Amino acid sequence: MYKSPNTPLQTNDLDIITNHGGLFLAAGDLNAKNQSWNCRTTNQAGKTLLQHMESYNTYSICAPDSPTHHSYNPQHRPEILDIALANLPYSELTLTNHNELTSDHNPIVMTISDSPITSNPPAAKKRINWQKFKQVLLHNYPKKIINLKNPSEIDNKVLLIISSIQSAMTECSYTANQTQVSEPLPSRILQEITIKRNLRKDWQRTRNLAVKTMLNSQI
Repeated sequence: MYKSPNTPLQTNDLDIITNHGGLFLAAGDLNAKNQSWNCRTTNQAGKTLLQHMESYNTYSICAPDSPTHHSYNPQHRPEILDIALANLPYSELTLTNHNELTSDHNPIVMTISDSPITSNPPAAKKRINWQKFKQVLLHNYPKKIINLKNPSEIDNKVLLIISSIQSAMTECSYTANQTQVSEPLPSRILQEITIKRNLRKDWQRTRNLAVKTMLNSQI
């Protein structure tokens, strides 16, 4: 979710997100800054959000421990803008800041720590050899249906047909190979990525316009 820095944070909007009686997880850039979640400064939106959270005490605010936004304007200092609001009992939420890519916002990885999954894993994806299925069904089941004299014989015949189809499906099914091997990036591309990441780190640290020019000139 996103809220423009020029738009006030309304408590009615926070009510819609947080006060519906169910579990929720909402994350994004609210432009809500508060030193309570590691921001450098506190603004009105940050005050509104903190007061709302403390008033209802039904959710928590989670933020990384380092700036997530690095403005291209050298007059703006790095700040934490990307946060999460969550009502997930018995779960621990962690946001990890990654100083990568070339956006003014760093990518954030959200980790939810909970109890291990106790249900069975999903079954492997099955495929059917339809040509073999046709042959098996024709071999196991006669083409001609004898005269049926009463409802009981009809029911028994239907059950036999269903059983024959199910047996043929089982015999002709196989597990699809889901292994996908991605081709590695060429070394030249990997080198360009490394150079651009290093230049971005230098720009974030020094705010040197010459470094910014070099960064923008990269592919």
